[in-house]
Amino acid sequence: MTTINTTPVQPLISRITASIIRRVQGSRKSRVRGLTRILSAGRRFLPEYRGAIQLADSTRFWIDTQAQPVDFWVFYTGDFEPSITWILRQHTKPGAHCLDIGANVGHYAMRMATWAGSSGRVAAFEPDPDIAARIQRSVNESGYAHVKVIPNAVSDSEGTRTFYIGHKSVYSALDPSQVQQITRSVTLETVTIDDFLQREGWTRLDVIKIDTQGNDCQCILGGKTAIRTHRPFIVFEYQHDTPADLASQVFDLLGACGYTLKTLSPYGELSPFKREAIQSGYVDIACFPSP
Repeated sequence: MTTINTTPVQPLISRITASIIRRVQGSRKSRVRGLTRILSAGRRFLPEYRGAIQLADSTRFWIDTQAQPVDFWVFYTGDFEPSITWILRQHTKPGAHCLDIGANVGHYAMRMATWAGSSGRVAAFEPDPDIAARIQRSVNESGYAHVKVIPNAVSDSEGTRTFYIGHKSVYSALDPSQVQQITRSVTLETVTIDDFLQREGWTRLDVIKIDTQGNDCQCILGGKTAIRTHRPFIVFEYQHDTPADLASQVFDLLGACGYTLKTLSPYGELSPFKREAIQSGYVDIACFPSP
């Protein structure tokens, strides 16, 4: 990992520590066992870092390790959820058109933009205006004209909604019950995948990544036409308490379009998705279109 630009004084230990851990982690599809525990325990002793960095695959973006959990893990390990990065890398080819829905600080959006190259397109949807501005800063510093940052929420219909922002941006959502310690809210317009593609004139769609704290299924239903037409690779988060009728609509749609669904573990392991087996929490589901 290369430091591109930093605040005037940055502790040397943060750069050295990050460089060592990044090399240990490498491009593995899961975080090195024990690394999460070690870094979590030692986090309060590690110095802060604020500046632009460049990862091994040449992805550049702005980091502030004090601001968001994602920044901390990306700076010190070069990744946030390695299994998600790994599977997105398999499906993001040069020229790919990708959607990052619930982009947070833009880690996956920027990685997909690097892999897709200037002939590709990436749309990063992030409703938190402060975090969206962070993504735009990364886009500007990288000179990625093929990335568009959209400060809107994605759902199954267009309209005006309230978006609730938690003390950590990873816990922000349209549904206040999904947010830990609400700090503020913003009124914004929701968009659908189908309407976005039509407005932007996209004629292909290769990858959709969704992580919206409980609204993933609605996002998929707002992209019925796109999914049927383009059959992109999809990875999304499925919660055990998703209303049964909503879940059935999503799984019926994906089944009718010929998708094979696999549960993606934090260790990068893929296994057949069994809806009835999800009794608590959530799982990441990778949706593979048939050849």
